Amino acid sequence: MPEQETPEKVAILNEWKQVEAELAELHAKASVMADALYHIVSMLRSEPEKLIFLGDDTPSRFQGAPILTPAPGADVKALCELRDRIRTLRDRQTVLKTRLASSHSLDSQADVAPPKDFGGTGMKVTGVFPDIVPDDCFLRKLPTGLILEQRMQLDALRVAAEMVGLANFRLMNLALHICREEVLKPSRTSMSALLLDAWSIVSHCHTIREILTALKFTTPEIAVFLAATEQVSEVRDAQQHYQDQFPNRSKKKRKTAPLYGAVAWTYVKDPPPLTGLYLCTCWSGATLEPKLSVNIPNPAGKMVRIPVGALHLQAFDYDIDLQKVTNDVSSLVQHLNSRVADIIREEIDKLAAEKQIEKEKLHANPAADLFLALWVEVKAPESGGQPGR
Repeated sequence: MPEQETPEKVAILNEWKQVEAELAELHAKASVMADALYHIVSMLRSEPEKLIFLGDDTPSRFQGAPILTPAPGADVKALCELRDRIRTLRDRQTVLKTRLASSHSLDSQADVAPPKDFGGTGMKVTGVFPDIVPDDCFLRKLPTGLILEQRMQLDALRVAAEMVGLANFRLMNLALHICREEVLKPSRTSMSALLLDAWSIVSHCHTIREILTALKFTTPEIAVFLAATEQVSEVRDAQQHYQDQFPNRSKKKRKTAPLYGAVAWTYVKDPPPLTGLYLCTCWSGATLEPKLSVNIPNPAGKMVRIPVGALHLQAFDYDIDLQKVTNDVSSLVQHLNSRVADIIREEIDKLAAEKQIEKEKLHANPAADLFLALWVEVKAPESGGQPGR
């Protein structure tokens, strides 16, 4: 319930503690390395000729000097591994912070500022939904040092991620609009809009997956994202081949989802304490198939987000958690904006050194996004002539 520690929050907090514990161990190892390096640096500055490591073949005149252990302090590979693991854990902490903050803000939406009109449409917006791609994101400032193909891929990924975030934002607020303003009696336009935004999340997430598999590099986090969103591409592929499925679907004897799927969610009408909630399911299209089947959302034992939560798309043989998909895309963008951005910058620095080019030139980035509005003057037609231009 909103005022309790939900299973999702407990899982996030437990993982946070595990990450913190591992970070503490890694920092302790880093201190040991620092001590070893300090002695090495001191010797290098004062008497480098007396620098002796364990296992060295040392001339007799230097055998009285203290022996230094090369690992872990002087082991560059170990240092890099330690650094990379700490970076990964810091990235994970960023993701956990976002998930925890998002969970908290959504859990407490009933207590925040009054709803505002959304773009003059009459739909009401509550709570704050963070942008998936921040204004200062690396994906908005792709360096010219990247080959053009990679810049195009990452730029397309960024735009697709923004559309996933916007579609999720509109979907949640449209569900709220149906429940509040339309009093649980959705208009035809609202029903179509639900499916439009739900399938938009699926389509653009699939685009992101396609781009990631085409990239010339990968990371463990990218692999995790691809595994977590595999069903998104499967349901997208099924949706793209509707016309080939009508003969088989018309002959099916087992239950199946509606042609364009169904969108399901939970709706909490009143502020906490929670005394009840609506379980909503909606689809467009005639009930043509003899055995139509949809799953009613079951919030038992799960986090209850208010006022709207548990948004799912049920289509074909799949049940897609749209909020989780959006969260996965958000986490991916954060990873690209931190760890992957660092990798790319390091590679560009190496390229600059190899080609003897100024780093600033390779790190420069072209402008992103454009809006253009041109004023065109229209003159009244002259007497007896053609309209002016």
